[in-house]
Amino acid sequence: MLKDNIRRLRTRAEMTQAEVANALGYTSSAVTMWETGDRKPPSDLIPKIAEVLHCTINDLYEER
Repeated sequence: MLKDNIRRLRTRAEMTQAEVANALGYTSSAVTMWETGDRKPPSDLIPKIAEVLHCTINDLYEER
């Protein structure tokens, strides 16, 4: 699931939620909501999330 993958890939990149948020121009609470599944990131932001986390878009959506 996207929420689990964002958390896993962020951790793998050794980034905090605040660092990811800053790189994307969002708040850390937005990243928290994406990781808990309370909200989904905007679809047009997915490529930028992949870039920031040094992964592919497919990595964000792959099932584990």
